[in-house]
Amino acid sequence: MIIIHHPLPNNLIASRDQYTKMSVNKLLKNSLSNVVMRFLNIAVVFIMSPIIIRSLGKHDYGLWEIVNSVIGYMGLIEFGIFPAIVRYVAKFNALNDREKLNQIYSSFFVIFISIGALCSIIIIGFAFFYPEILSVNGLSEKKYTLFLLIVAFKTFQAFPGHVIQGFYEGFQKYNFINCVNAVQIIILNIIAYYLFSKGYGLNAFALVTGVFYTIKIAFLWAMLSLPGYGRFRIKRTDINKDLIKELYIFGFKSFMLGLTGRIAFQTDSIVIGVFLGPAMVPFYVIPVNLISKIKEIMMTITLGFMPHFSELYAKENKSEIIRSYFVYSRYAVGIAFVLLLGALFLGGPFINIWIGPEYVEKGRAMRWSPKTGQCVKL
Repeated sequence: MIIIHHPLPNNLIASRDQYTKMSVNKLLKNSLSNVVMRFLNIAVVFIMSPIIIRSLGKHDYGLWEIVNSVIGYMGLIEFGIFPAIVRYVAKFNALNDREKLNQIYSSFFVIFISIGALCSIIIIGFAFFYPEILSVNGLSEKKYTLFLLIVAFKTFQAFPGHVIQGFYEGFQKYNFINCVNAVQIIILNIIAYYLFSKGYGLNAFALVTGVFYTIKIAFLWAMLSLPGYGRFRIKRTDINKDLIKELYIFGFKSFMLGLTGRIAFQTDSIVIGVFLGPAMVPFYVIPVNLISKIKEIMMTITLGFMPHFSELYAKENKSEIIRSYFVYSRYAVGIAFVLLLGALFLGGPFINIWIGPEYVEKGRAMRWSPKTGQCVKL
């Protein structure tokens, strides 16, 4: 049997090439936007960290890091569904499948509100029955009860907020969401600096952080309800059990990667806090944050890959997926290597100027710890 391969018409080839070029340009713009946003974050951390440590004190700053680590572990209850939301939103958006997009929105908004409520109830329980676990040297337990209630309030919103974030990333609207995040970060830290200058501490910082997160999520949620952003609504009839199952199957691998990532990067603060006390956590966190920031930069550079590849896959453009992966991965590895060497050899002098010599001596081993290998794995 003779098989005759008919070449694609010239107009279809031109159309596909034009679409590929537009898709690559979108990826580059999104990656640039994400990198700029990441460096803004790093600049804010560089400016604010010494101020926060001095204002909160070692104990409360250590508690802040420990609580954030615990909340990070609570995120595992999602079972890796966030990357699945990004992937499937990008896929169904490329296929212009409005029905499936509505089903993802309604199904996972309801699930994540339930998860957020469960986690908040657990934190509230600790706030009222075990606030003494955070207190030391006769400090007021009421202070830490209020702190945990504020944390519970933010945690409740964080989970449905992930659904909203996943839709924007799936639509590849990184420029828009990064602009929103930039405005939030700048205003938040200006207010935090003012509060610290007036003598306010942990609870004021937690409260202003929670309020600004609420404003951001409410704004992004409202935008998704507008016609230009999809006019999404939560509808009971759009909850699709088969689609939920499909996304959770896809997300299971991400869950396993997330579990190992949590263990590698967030367990240490908890262990140090439990055995040595929260006041020792800053001496570990500060040097390790240098390595973590490199990891975050590399994740930021590659953040747009998931929706980009999903869109190309939906359009059956597998050759461009392979080409893009190998080209951009080489650049990512080169950048990671240079940044890692800089952190290892210049990290000590930098911390000495930034925070103080005490953190250099006690955190010296952290800069040479096995965690540096995590950057290379990216």
